[in-house]
Amino acid sequence: MSASSAPPAKTDKTGDVQKYWNENPLGTQFRADESLEVGSEAYFEHIRPRMTERFPWIVKLIQTNGPVFKGKDMLEVGCGMGFDTLMWAQHGVNITTIDLSDKSLALARKNLARKNLSATFLNASALDLPFADEQFDVVYSRGVLHHTGDTPRGIREVHRVLKPGGTAFICHIYRRYSWMYLISKFGREPIEFKDGDPPVTDFFLQPEVREMFADYARCDLELQHYRAIPTMRAGWKATLYNKAFCPVFNLIPTPLAKLLAYKITVRAVK
Repeated sequence: MSASSAPPAKTDKTGDVQKYWNENPLGTQFRADESLEVGSEAYFEHIRPRMTERFPWIVKLIQTNGPVFKGKDMLEVGCGMGFDTLMWAQHGVNITTIDLSDKSLALARKNLARKNLSATFLNASALDLPFADEQFDVVYSRGVLHHTGDTPRGIREVHRVLKPGGTAFICHIYRRYSWMYLISKFGREPIEFKDGDPPVTDFFLQPEVREMFADYARCDLELQHYRAIPTMRAGWKATLYNKAFCPVFNLIPTPLAKLLAYKITVRAVK
């Protein structure tokens, strides 16, 4: 490929991404009771159902694979408040977890400490993992790589730090032309926080996801989030979504609903 035909270099948005998640640690959007002390037992238990039970396929994945990877070294790319970190740690997995947000890391530490669990926490970027090649048995990431500004690079970094035969769980990558994608675009409504989405959010089709995992020996894709989950937001759009869209959309038979699934979950073996 000639220099003139090479694709333009991606703009590094790490600083903008870091600023956004420091101002909006994942999970804080579910704090309906402002009287709760941030980082308290009541605070975490208030938010936990919206971060775990709301996504039963994530809970099932960890419950199924946690015992398999007991005693193994896992890298978690993006911990948020640490709810997934906590579930893996409860199964005896040795976890190193990174996040760009110092506020998220502080909350995740408190979340695990309240259960007398521990992990290694580092402030680092998914696009430049501060680890040696082939260091981890497992890499797990939920809802992170498509917000980095360079999803393919993040996936290459995951591949680099995985041991041969190691497993990557990328849960999830946003899917283009899904029901949520269409609502956010045509409804002009942020997906993440009511005040605005992250600086960058990438959406992909399944063939594009497979191409990004071409260096892996095996790659299995599963479509998830094909049912509409009520929002906690207020306003006429939220009311219309909760009272009209959700009940009607959720009547669609599963095979048809999956055609509009919002998230692609990836299990890849190096």
